[in-house]
Amino acid sequence: MSDFLQTVPSGSSPVATVRMGLAEACRGIQGWREQVARRQAIIRSEPALQERDLLRSHHLGAAIEVSLTDRGVDGRQAHALAAVAVTCFELALDRWLASAQDAALEDVLATVWVDVRTALDG
Repeated sequence: MSDFLQTVPSGSSPVATVRMGLAEACRGIQGWREQVARRQAIIRSEPALQERDLLRSHHLGAAIEVSLTDRGVDGRQAHALAAVAVTCFELALDRWLASAQDAALEDVLATVWVDVRTALDG
């Protein structure tokens, strides 16, 4: 994730940075739909794997947070944005796997960002 975030232009806002970085990650995952679906099914069937997946989510959030603070984003804002980003990414994965086979994960993620923003503004 850190590598994806480093490719985002330095003048981008923190939210734009995270959104662009996650969109790039989505493009990398797009061709792995079947493998991701199998992985998710296995994780959901085993509590110990669910714990490991939570740890993976924590590491993803930490990588996002460090990347943002390295760009000069305030630590509290970076922490909050990283948590929201991880949640959005995980929601997008779930929706993507439940959607039509030709759905683009990047598009699903964009929809999730809008849904979360609408919910927070509501």
